[in-house]
Amino acid sequence: MISFGVYGYFIGKKRKNRILNRLQQNKLIQGIINKNIFYKENEIRDLKALISFYKKNIKNTCTYLALIKRLANLVYEQKLQSITPLPVHYEPDNSFISLKTIIGVKYEKIIGVYVIHNRENNKYYVGQSKDIYKRLKQHFVGTVPKNVIFAKDYYFSKSENKSDLFEVKIIPCGTKDELDKTEKNLIELYDSYNLGYNGTNGNT
Repeated sequence: MISFGVYGYFIGKKRKNRILNRLQQNKLIQGIINKNIFYKENEIRDLKALISFYKKNIKNTCTYLALIKRLANLVYEQKLQSITPLPVHYEPDNSFISLKTIIGVKYEKIIGVYVIHNRENNKYYVGQSKDIYKRLKQHFVGTVPKNVIFAKDYYFSKSENKSDLFEVKIIPCGTKDELDKTEKNLIELYDSYNLGYNGTNGNT
């Protein structure tokens, strides 16, 4: 009888602990699903542990999927907070900006001269256009070159992040004479005919 009593005591204690653990787990799950918890790194860790548990012991598919969705949203929100928003408009300031920044700028027709710079080998290309954004899209898809003159350096680049390989500078111009003069001066300044991507000295 004593043995049965001891056995019953331990079995009852284990059952009680299982019930308490389940209640705590359910409370945490509900908090996660209802977004009532302010998450930090340790809470992301706990969430991943819960997902791992449910993946091995799938008894409630809806709960498991809700946890996966919540984790994905949480990680996405964290990444958004660490990203510096891209500018909406391009403001000419006579300096180079990463080509990928241009992707996020609101389209605006700009007549002028543009300079493309390869940051790895310090080669330049100077061009002019009545619609610079449109012309840049003829040279690149995002940050990947379409134009063969840039493609070789891009694909043979040793850069870990090729999206930062090229940068661009835009100089708005008002007249055809100003376009030709600015283009020619910049080709000479950057020596882009002899050492860069330009095939001519510019319009004469």
